[in-house]
Amino acid sequence: MPTPSGPGRTLGELLALLLAGAVWFFWGTGVGDFIGTEALRALVAREMIERDEYLIPTVHRRPYLRKPPLYAWTAAGMARIAGRFDEQMARWPSAAMGLIYLLTLYWTGRRWIDPNAGLAAAAIGGANWLVLEYGSRAELDAGLLAMTTLAIAAGGVAWLGPPGRRGAWFAVAYVAALAGSLWKAPHVLWMLWLSQIGLIATAPAGARREEARRRLLHPANLLGSVVCSAILVGYALLLSRAVGYGRVGRFAAGELAARLIPYRPEDWLGILTAPFELGLSTLPACAAAMLLVAPRPARSANDEAIARQGGWMQRTWRALSARLPDSLTALLSDLADFRVRVRVTHPDAVRLLLAWLIPNLLFLTIIPAKAPRYWFGVFGAIALLATLAWRAVPREPAGSRARHWFERLLRAALWLGIIGGAGLAAAAGVGALGRVSIESVQLSRGGVALCGLCGLLIVALSFGGVRLRGERFVRIGPWLLLTAMALIKPVQVLAVLPARAASQSLRPASEKIDTIVPAGRVIYVLSDRDDNDRSGELSDFGYYCRHALRWPLRAAEIPDLADGLDVFLLVRAPAREKLAKEFGPRLNVLADLAPLGKDVFLIYLAPHG
Repeated sequence: MPTPSGPGRTLGELLALLLAGAVWFFWGTGVGDFIGTEALRALVAREMIERDEYLIPTVHRRPYLRKPPLYAWTAAGMARIAGRFDEQMARWPSAAMGLIYLLTLYWTGRRWIDPNAGLAAAAIGGANWLVLEYGSRAELDAGLLAMTTLAIAAGGVAWLGPPGRRGAWFAVAYVAALAGSLWKAPHVLWMLWLSQIGLIATAPAGARREEARRRLLHPANLLGSVVCSAILVGYALLLSRAVGYGRVGRFAAGELAARLIPYRPEDWLGILTAPFELGLSTLPACAAAMLLVAPRPARSANDEAIARQGGWMQRTWRALSARLPDSLTALLSDLADFRVRVRVTHPDAVRLLLAWLIPNLLFLTIIPAKAPRYWFGVFGAIALLATLAWRAVPREPAGSRARHWFERLLRAALWLGIIGGAGLAAAAGVGALGRVSIESVQLSRGGVALCGLCGLLIVALSFGGVRLRGERFVRIGPWLLLTAMALIKPVQVLAVLPARAASQSLRPASEKIDTIVPAGRVIYVLSDRDDNDRSGELSDFGYYCRHALRWPLRAAEIPDLADGLDVFLLVRAPAREKLAKEFGPRLNVLADLAPLGKDVFLIYLAPHG
């Protein structure tokens, strides 16, 4: 077994992780205006502070049903403590969630894989562009990432750990699941339940029923499920009292159908492309995790003879069949043998990670809501499997298939670092020499020079890793790669964030609206959405706009329009086409609000007659 690290080393690792995590997520949170839906999230929190009412979230004083309120509560609470609310305060809750994610991976890596694997797990989990990106934005996805990871990790300890503290660990798991459900969506709780189904499915056949009975029917597990469900349902009923049971019910039913049932052609296409999206989203961790299935017993001469028979398709299928396990039980057995050889801490580590990964991976593949960040629910499992590979594969014999692919992937990643670092240094050199206008995207020449220096350091670290050989390459190479990847953070803060804010900021569109529309006038948002809650539609710029917005279901519900008076509208292209057919010469396009999307228009309807 690996030698446990002492208290002094653990404290040092935690302090180093807290410092690195704070820099990774909190540095740069005050850079640039809001972009995208950041302004909508911040607007909900700001209205809570202004109204001094926190129970029901609102957008432009209208109850907002689309997302739960915990992010807004957290941002408003931080703003109360700090005495201000701005872009930085709105992004701090996500940064705090990113730090919780790293700490959870550190604890889980130490407990389940290796007492010395905590820092490796946290480093692999954090070394991902999406984690860095959403861990420093005023969005809801960092909460999904952190709370799902904490809930399933704690649930695994409750399920497989010592029985004496099972109730306490179930409580931690359900508190985290409830927090994630109130932060982003209730599927955080569903993913915890799916991981329990996975633990039942991966149990030894003889003990499966007994284990399911004891764990599923444990009082703390039942109580946690009932309490979390009751709180979520109770909050929905509270919203219903404020805005109407019919409206909340129709909206909830529509959201569940749209988010869970693939009924459009693009939904089925998303299922086919899901593996590629997942692989790209979870790089580099997924590449390392795949090494766990590389060690396989050599095929017999009979297997080789069968593989050579038949046509190309038959040969390919037989070759794959010979390499892949026959069932999930066989995969667990094979990985268990691998675990014995690499001496991980807990005998059920691989079982927990696969029970976490496989059911939730199927769930996220089937549901139609697809975006790279939606895979955050399984990021923790993939990062921990990658940590297991990092700790385990280098101990394999030098000629093993896993060791061979580990070295090849690591060397390829280092070469990519050399190419990327050289490109970054060259781009910074062009900017520093004045060949392009860096002031137009709000970049300082000092910042550009520092980005160039980071590029050169990435080249130096990656080249140093490529030059290593043998055991030194296997032991030192991964840390050099992660150090090179960490230099992406200064580039993000000094170049990416200012450039993106300059090109995608919502402030210019808001100022354009304030200039065109007379003070005190209401702007009506007409949408082609079919659902009953449109209070988030085109409201992103509302954080910087001084005008009030309203969301009628149809144009006939606008009072001024019904009275034949002039009206200001904010619409997308489909709604604009419908209005043009209905109102003809009364319609005038005042502005194309490009930062919101090229199909968003500010429209003026002249008075009737």
